[in-house]
Amino acid sequence: MIEMKIAVYTGITGMGKRFEGYTTLEEIEGYQNKDKARKIISGLKRTGACVLPIKGSMDAVYYEVIPES
Repeated sequence: MIEMKIAVYTGITGMGKRFEGYTTLEEIEGYQNKDKARKIISGLKRTGACVLPIKGSMDAVYYEVIPES
């Protein structure tokens, strides 16, 4: 598995994001909801980012790959 540093944000689309922390692909693979985990990983590998809405809310969770420095 490729080692990626992934930033996690929450916020309302178009209204700004709030940084929540960092995660890894291994942590995402461990999510209970395997379909959600597959969507996140697929988006990250394809475009370097993934946005998923929070059910019942206007907020969304943003996942973004941080380039290695």
